Amino acid sequence: MYEALVVVPRGAGTVPVVTDEVIEGLVTVIMPVYRRAATVGPALRSVLTQTYAQIEVLVVDDGSPDETAAVAEGVAAGDDRFRLIRLPHNEGRSAARNRGMDEARGEFVTFIDSDDLYAPSRIEKMVAAARSRPDDDFFVDDVMQFAHRDRRWVLRNRTVYPSGVWRPRRPHRVWNEGYIRWSGASKPFVRRRLIDAHHLRFPLDLSQAEDWCFTLELIYSGSTRRPVRVAESLYWYRRPYEYRAEAEWLRDASVRAVELATERTASPDLAALAPRLLRHVSRNPDDGDPTRRFSIRSFPRERIVFTLCWVGARILDLPVRNGICARIEAALGPPPEGETVPGN
Repeated sequence: MYEALVVVPRGAGTVPVVTDEVIEGLVTVIMPVYRRAATVGPALRSVLTQTYAQIEVLVVDDGSPDETAAVAEGVAAGDDRFRLIRLPHNEGRSAARNRGMDEARGEFVTFIDSDDLYAPSRIEKMVAAARSRPDDDFFVDDVMQFAHRDRRWVLRNRTVYPSGVWRPRRPHRVWNEGYIRWSGASKPFVRRRLIDAHHLRFPLDLSQAEDWCFTLELIYSGSTRRPVRVAESLYWYRRPYEYRAEAEWLRDASVRAVELATERTASPDLAALAPRLLRHVSRNPDDGDPTRRFSIRSFPRERIVFTLCWVGARILDLPVRNGICARIEAALGPPPEGETVPGN
């Protein structure tokens, strides 16, 4: 499968890993799964059918008691880019993602949740951005939220940043604070050298907001870096239509994520930003929380910027929203009854 690819040895002093090589041009996609037999098939299929073929897909089964592993193996049957890693018991999302990173062979590493979808050209466009910016290591795309209502799939909001609304096709560096606060369900696309250089892993002592902590470490470990944004909705994130987070536990987890990332990076820049992030968490714990609109109104300048970016993104999305919705419907079929999907 990889005979035509260049193999580059890893440098000394990196975290212990199962493999000792990085394959240039290869993208490792890591998918943690737990009790997701109903959703893992479409998610995995959306990765295996990418327009960029040089991928390996690591599905890490976190001790599922159902048929999740069998479904994944059935979808990927005959495709040697797929590997199933089975953990003996449930250890949580962080442990599953970390195990995937331990076994990754790609020059690039990215992630997908087991009930989400990739746009068909996501990896191709992220690799193109990375190739055009060889000095950058951390890339992000926009997230399009989708849900089902009245037995049909509908699109919700797109990730909104205070950058790139008027230049949607040019990869560009984003403002760190804006990205951290408004990134939502963003899944990073990272050069492996950044992960290895700073021994980055998801925190095992967080069961929520662990991805936020990991993102903070990507930005602030060593020298501070700015993510490069590909301003297209290439990651499609499933959520209930009427989503309401229970603010107290989410606030507590987010506070701990900021504190832990500040400790682990020892970054003066993050230490300076942390008080503002913590104030943001206490007033605006989640973008699905009903108090969010009051939080934004309490900051007139932020409200204006957010509103302008949101309106701009919606206008730019008009030509593609129907197409995205049609692809989601083709991938998932008719929406199920109810909105709760168990698992990680």
